[in-house]
Amino acid sequence: MRRLVRLAIDGQIFWGVTTFISEVGVHLEITQAGFPALIPGELLPVKFKILEDNLRLQGEITRVDFSNEFPSVRIRFDELALPQHRCLVEMLFCRPNQWKRSCAPGELKSLFLLFGILLKPRVLFDRDRAIDFVKISKV
Repeated sequence: MRRLVRLAIDGQIFWGVTTFISEVGVHLEITQAGFPALIPGELLPVKFKILEDNLRLQGEITRVDFSNEFPSVRIRFDELALPQHRCLVEMLFCRPNQWKRSCAPGELKSLFLLFGILLKPRVLFDRDRAIDFVKISKV
């Protein structure tokens, strides 16, 4: 999933794009210069927002890789609140229009239909219905 992300680190704003995302963390490519280097073993706190889904998260940068043209960053999420977790799961696992409403009647309408069938059974009230037989021709 590629989503536009705004990072805030110690008052500085950086922009990036997600390359991998899961329920526990995200891997980003930073699209601008000047990103701070990370000492191995150091965790840098970060706040970020996934703009397309209006999802604000906090986490810790665990790894920065400057080997490519754009630096890549690995972030582990802090503990997520329930609305944040739901939004993240919906973003990850639900495609647009995946969950469509069924055309089945609700509980009360189903109960009404059952009572209608019990009060007026077809066997007793539709006895005079003509039966049409379809001729089957041999080919």
